[in-house]
Amino acid sequence: MTEKIKFNETYPVIIHEEDGQYWANVPDIPSAFTTGYSVEEVLKNLKEAIELALSSTLEVPTPTKFDDLHPEDGFVQMVDVSLLDYLKAVSKTVRKNVTVPSYLGILAKQNGDNVSEILTQALEKRYGIL
Repeated sequence: MTEKIKFNETYPVIIHEEDGQYWANVPDIPSAFTTGYSVEEVLKNLKEAIELALSSTLEVPTPTKFDDLHPEDGFVQMVDVSLLDYLKAVSKTVRKNVTVPSYLGILAKQNGDNVSEILTQALEKRYGIL
């Protein structure tokens, strides 16, 4: 069985101020960075940037400890991300052809069961999403 994905994590980010604007990066996720006119805007944008970066690979790196970061300029802030919430919000359904024993197909049809829904629930349970 595949290792379960850690869907919630808190990452340290480094926020810099320059000429009245802010920019930030995530040491653990080099592709996640953003800019903004306030710290609040940067943090909001960075949360989405982190979730987008993680959703493309489903690899969730272990965050660096807050105390291990000592930026020369800027300051460290923590950002909570929920990869699962992001994936559910942006995910599209995909068509998958599956094979099941004929008796299960008959039982599902007789009981009005939605096989796609049942399969989705089974996969979510298997991967620890429920």
